[in-house]
Amino acid sequence: MNFIEGSVLEELLRADELISALQASFAQGSIYAPDRHHHTIKQPVSDATLLLMPAWQKKYLGVKVVSVFPENSQTNALDTIQGTYLLMDGTTGRPLISMDAKVLTNLRTAATSALAGKLLQTIANGTMLMIGTGSLAPYLIEAHHAVHDFKEIRIAGRSLEKAERIKQLAEDSCPNVQIKIVQGDEGRAGSDLISVATLARDPVLYGTQLEGVSHVDLVGAYTPEMREADDELIKQAHVYIDTWRAIEETGDLAIPLQSGVLLRSDIKGTLRDLCLGKGSLSENGAMTVFKSVGHASEDLVAAILAYEKFMLW
Repeated sequence: MNFIEGSVLEELLRADELISALQASFAQGSIYAPDRHHHTIKQPVSDATLLLMPAWQKKYLGVKVVSVFPENSQTNALDTIQGTYLLMDGTTGRPLISMDAKVLTNLRTAATSALAGKLLQTIANGTMLMIGTGSLAPYLIEAHHAVHDFKEIRIAGRSLEKAERIKQLAEDSCPNVQIKIVQGDEGRAGSDLISVATLARDPVLYGTQLEGVSHVDLVGAYTPEMREADDELIKQAHVYIDTWRAIEETGDLAIPLQSGVLLRSDIKGTLRDLCLGKGSLSENGAMTVFKSVGHASEDLVAAILAYEKFMLW
């Protein structure tokens, strides 16, 4: 059975094609994805985690298997997150191909965010601010640029060295765009789109900073205790989510819901709603927020597209 390396996935999965495939899938609603399986594995120092994310439709089924071993970087010289994706025949269960789970996740996460941005706002010749310099940042920059064609992209992060690396990658993927590094709160007001992908436990983006901002893409804050946006930001924006699981899995929503700052009825809809043509706000100028926590259906869409293109190589 073939294995698709991460570098090959990056060649196979062009942002515009993956965005279109995700839009069609969410509109059709033909993929079934049960809740992810989450297991704790006892370890001498820090416990590890095993995540299983299955999804299937008529022709294909797949499962992402991801482990998180916190001590890897210190004791084994390995990445903390390890994983693979297995794609199978949906009628026989026969394994078809496996592929790098980390790169697949980065590609589908970025494409999902860009899809929401595309459906919620029309930004022409504008400016993007990327807050965060982790592995997702270059994918988010490339995907959002594929939708909005920015004239300027700003990069902000705690590490100047990492910001320089992201800047170099952005210059490769977004030619003829001005790429600049900003520090602190610089560049927030006046950015048309802000994408945030950090490991922050407390807000790094505030509603008082967002004069002139059209859209905020919140990608980090993947536990109920973590958040990237403050209450003021959530109160003033039209909030959309990838799936309803987001209200339980991210502090960006769970915390303001618990305090009463946000009501469930305040959330305007899901990505499926947007793909069905419900709730576009681009015509009235309201600031929008899209909060994603990830979904196994997105992995399956990306894996199918990668497999079918790989077989034509």
